[in-house]
Amino acid sequence: MSEKYDYDLVIVGGGPAGSSAAFAAAKKGIKVALLEKENSIAETVRTSGVTWIQNIKEFGIPDDCFNPIKNFSFCSPNNEV
Repeated sequence: MSEKYDYDLVIVGGGPAGSSAAFAAAKKGIKVALLEKENSIAETVRTSGVTWIQNIKEFGIPDDCFNPIKNFSFCSPNNEV
């Protein structure tokens, strides 16, 4: 027998954007299901290596657990983004 679930919102993908959206919706009392194929959620996206500091603070992660980037540069083989 299958179980029945009742959610207001289903989010597919538990990366930084999906987990942030789920967290924000849940804070407003919305019943959220967050679906993720990996074993963990909210990991840094491997293409950018960046998680926004505002999101880190919303999750209650202590300041000594991350290092803000003060500046950066971007290079590409053909000088285009």
